[in-house]
Amino acid sequence: MQRGQQTQSSGAPTIAWVNLQNASGTLPEFVTQLDGVGVGLGGVVGGLQVNSMTVDEVTGYFQDIASSYPGIGGGWLWDLETFGLSNTVAYAAAVVAGLAQTGSERAA
Repeated sequence: MQRGQQTQSSGAPTIAWVNLQNASGTLPEFVTQLDGVGVGLGGVVGGLQVNSMTVDEVTGYFQDIASSYPGIGGGWLWDLETFGLSNTVAYAAAVVAGLAQTGSERAA
């Protein structure tokens, strides 16, 4: 887990966001505890070690996360050497597509 930038609120430091590595395996353990210390789901950013995953697999991974945790703050990737610089845009789009919610989910 990595902490995001700390900000000041009424003189007390607060955490702006938390990056969770391998989010699908760690979110259940962290979401409630983080909320208890003032980091809501919108302040949690889920990470994924890509390894040899395809763009479609990355999209599916983040779709699963967004489905289980609507309102999660975002997503990020590491182990970028696997897919190479030339494919960065496609993999970034896969994260966005996976986290995108339909209109009915946003209204809920």
